[in-house]
Amino acid sequence: MGARREPLALAGPLLYNLSCIPFNARFDTPEKESAREKNIVTKKTLLAQKTLLIICGGIEATHGITLAKSMGHHVVVSDMNADAPGMKIADDILIASTYDVAGTVAAAKHYHESVRPLDGVMCIGADVPLTVAKVAETLGLPGISMASAELAANKLAMKDCFAAAGVPIPFYAPVASA
Repeated sequence: MGARREPLALAGPLLYNLSCIPFNARFDTPEKESAREKNIVTKKTLLAQKTLLIICGGIEATHGITLAKSMGHHVVVSDMNADAPGMKIADDILIASTYDVAGTVAAAKHYHESVRPLDGVMCIGADVPLTVAKVAETLGLPGISMASAELAANKLAMKDCFAAAGVPIPFYAPVASA
């Protein structure tokens, strides 16, 4: 991972492209150049990598981010905190609140269309099914439906759905706030 670049132009959430892979780098000596060539990622390899958007850059997401990178994925992390631990280990970052569905969708769509296509989206350590489902739906990625995401986000509606389908669940009742 190279140094952070300036944010790409985008109205709303900020988008950073942290991929600094020098394809035509010059080196001081032939020995250094030969050693570097063995470790350079080619454009073909880069394009073959799957690009995964992980929504949440908190410390609870760092193990999953690290695992995805170790599997060879190009990892983009979205969080409103540019200094979140997961942002520091991501290949690229999007600055948008995990709970801001429209903002995250806009940032992901811009990244998908102008930086590199996203192949998948998920969340780790954040309960944001609506954000993940809307990004997947907008970009045509695999994911849960918006209806399933809405049920996952609304526990009363989810339990009503389970009861209507005959799924055994413990007693529940709505509770009003004062």
